[in-house]
Amino acid sequence: MTHSLKDAINLHRQKAEWEEMIPLAQEILSKDPGDIPALRSLAEAYDRTDQTEKTIEIWRILVDRHHEITPFARRLGLALKAKGDSAARTYLEQALTVAIDRKVMSEVEEIWLELMELPTLRPSFFLDYAARLAGRREKQRAGELLLIYVESASLEPTDRLACFRAVVDYLPDRQSEFREPLVEAFRAVYSNRPDLSKLIDLSNITFAESLPEAVIQLDRYLKFGEGQYFYHNGWGAGKIRRIDPGQQRVYIDFAKKKEHMLTLEMADKSLTPIPAGDLRAMWLEDEDKVRELARQNPVALVKSALISLGGKANAKELKDALLNCPISEVDWQKWWTAFNKKIKDDHFVEVTGASLKTYTLRDEPEGPDDEYARRFRECRTLRGRLDILGDYRGHLGDSCRPDLLNQMAHDLVSKASITKSDSEAAETVFVIHDLSSASSVKQEHLDQILFPILHSLDRAVGALEGLKSVQLQSRFFALMEEHLKNQLAEAYERLLFDGPDSIRDLVAEHVAKTHEEDVLPSLFRKVRGVYRDEPGLFVWFARRLLNSRESAEAAGITRPTLIEHLIGLHEVLGYRVRTSKKDNSAPLRANMADIRQILKRSGFKRLREILTETDATEARHLWKAADHAVGIEDRLRKEITGYLLAHFPEIQSGGEESRSAEASPTPSPSRLLCLLESLEAKREQLKRLKEVEIPQNSREIESARALGDLRENAEYHAAKERQGVLLALVGQLQEEIARATAIREEDFATDSVGFGSRVQIRFGDKERSVAILGPWESDPDEDVLSYESPLGKTLWGHGVGETLEAPAHGSMVPVTILGIEAYSGHPALVGQ
Repeated sequence: MTHSLKDAINLHRQKAEWEEMIPLAQEILSKDPGDIPALRSLAEAYDRTDQTEKTIEIWRILVDRHHEITPFARRLGLALKAKGDSAARTYLEQALTVAIDRKVMSEVEEIWLELMELPTLRPSFFLDYAARLAGRREKQRAGELLLIYVESASLEPTDRLACFRAVVDYLPDRQSEFREPLVEAFRAVYSNRPDLSKLIDLSNITFAESLPEAVIQLDRYLKFGEGQYFYHNGWGAGKIRRIDPGQQRVYIDFAKKKEHMLTLEMADKSLTPIPAGDLRAMWLEDEDKVRELARQNPVALVKSALISLGGKANAKELKDALLNCPISEVDWQKWWTAFNKKIKDDHFVEVTGASLKTYTLRDEPEGPDDEYARRFRECRTLRGRLDILGDYRGHLGDSCRPDLLNQMAHDLVSKASITKSDSEAAETVFVIHDLSSASSVKQEHLDQILFPILHSLDRAVGALEGLKSVQLQSRFFALMEEHLKNQLAEAYERLLFDGPDSIRDLVAEHVAKTHEEDVLPSLFRKVRGVYRDEPGLFVWFARRLLNSRESAEAAGITRPTLIEHLIGLHEVLGYRVRTSKKDNSAPLRANMADIRQILKRSGFKRLREILTETDATEARHLWKAADHAVGIEDRLRKEITGYLLAHFPEIQSGGEESRSAEASPTPSPSRLLCLLESLEAKREQLKRLKEVEIPQNSREIESARALGDLRENAEYHAAKERQGVLLALVGQLQEEIARATAIREEDFATDSVGFGSRVQIRFGDKERSVAILGPWESDPDEDVLSYESPLGKTLWGHGVGETLEAPAHGSMVPVTILGIEAYSGHPALVGQ
């Protein structure tokens, strides 16, 4: 079908029937929006029928999305230039780059002339492209084009001199033509130099055989003019007192070396020129004036410091430059805070970064719109551009420039059409849609981005999971409901298991709307069997099911049993936190916090209501879970055990079933038992904390404090937070070491299960061998358990042949002790 349509288009092209080509090309593009021949045909037909706006639109698609730069970038740039659109520069620049790289000199010259008519381009632009052209072995062409620019443009003296320098380099055979205009350019730039004529004569620039060498010599003379400032790495800032060109000497005043003589050659090598506005030069000239500037105009002082630091510095570098020159340590924080308030209104300094801000001095003033436009252009990723647009709209709100928003929208569409990230593509569509009237992007182009994602269940689910904003998740899920309909049921389990909670909530709302009442209860029964492996999903289910008795019973569980599972899960998670690396413990801690929040909801009011639903069996299990739990708060434990003991007093003594599971001939140890190696390692850890990490962090706090403005100083707050963590860890280690008792290998228990036992057990219908050591040595992956673990508590003190009951996966499982021997595993399982 497509082939026959293209044949028909070619037939109409041969007959110049442009109007007839349009619907045929549109039909092809409705099935394949990326069909380049169809896009080219449509652009040609629109162009031939003088439909300028539609032509520009298709050219944009071809250039931005399909990189058809060679045939269309120049034409697009010229069309936008005719409309006065600022985007013309971007496309003409792309066309010029390609023409230079392909060495199509006729195009280079034509595009160069078109760019010369744009009012916003600086001389540095043409100098850069002349250098690019010269790098392609086209020096003569570069010189000729640059000469055309110099002769037609109204340039500042410094820019004119820079252009003539380049022309001299590119056109060495025409030096005689440029001597006079070059000398005139020097005179215009250095008109304040009384000795200029003398230096020009000494350099022999008007007669020298090699004009470039004469220019180098004149530059050396001019570099060391009287009153100019320089910086020496050893002697600091200095000011030229006088120059003796005839003797090739320069005399300079440093702070501690007055009228120091250097040869011109040595001075050229060792001295770096600095402007009079450089803080170092200002301090050398008049220290009192700099102090006054610090009081009257903090922004001007920081600008001078930025000049001395190369135009860009972070807060710490600026402090190093300004401290005691002229700001004292005592006054620093107050002064720095005041400066940061005033800098927001200055268009010459760009401030970026959050925790450690970076300050950049601009060559020209740049308002907020121009700054965001530049940052957007410089950013190469779709994610980064979306963030910049979000910052722009958040900062300026309704004051954002509509033309800039429109340009950003078109650029985002171009990026989104080729991105591999479906979530970023979907976010782009929503962002552009929210721009409303500010964007001229057509809905059909947004549909071309979004519909392929929505027509694939896997892609749609992946895009949904990649969206970070709850609002965007909700909007995209609504589109999934509309386009995927019955297919969506296939993704329920994946969406619930992968999370996050915001997406789980969307699934729950959806199944409620579609009256699929059995979906969540069915999935809960599947999760309940593995709830320790899926803590986040189980906690989400628990939060919903605890809201009503009917919901829990529909899922096949009672609310008291849910409370028991949550307490047990909290213990398991606490154990994992203590035995896992810090980086891996954050989600576990978050799940524990959610459990505590659920249990304490409404000031324990709901918990008390749920406890009234408890029967005798549930009371026994719940009482045991709460009484043995070490991670929950005492108030929560007392709330549960107090109610249960008041209404079920027999649970404390328990029946035969209870005693078989709970009674132990030997109570769990009150002291912390451990291996000698573990105790030594903990002492070393405590020593390192006290002598290395805490002092080092204290220094980091002081460094961060010195940056000032503590309210917005993220580095300071992060260091303070870490100090609290370190001090808490010291307290915990001191308390644990104080109650620790090291057990020697010869004292390992073998008569009954105790510290150092290797126990062979039948756990349900499987045999297993576990070692019982302390919490410091625990490594469940290696079957080394703490005597504080649920199974460790069950086995402790019992002998061979005894059958007990241990908790596992929400129920009690029989455990038989088959054998006991002394543990002889790895001796250094410390803190793993």
